[in-house]
Amino acid sequence: MCCKTHSKITRIMAERSELYHKTTSNTLHITHTLQTDIDNKEIELL
Repeated sequence: MCCKTHSKITRIMAERSELYHKTTSNTLHITHTLQTDIDNKEIELL
């Protein structure tokens, strides 16, 4: 019983961590893309 609960918790934690990773990397990617767009526009203005 104890082991089953523990493995279930471990799996949930792993899934959450994976989800967090995906969300974080998506956010970073979006931020990076926006920054690149801004840089490109500034270059065009010069």
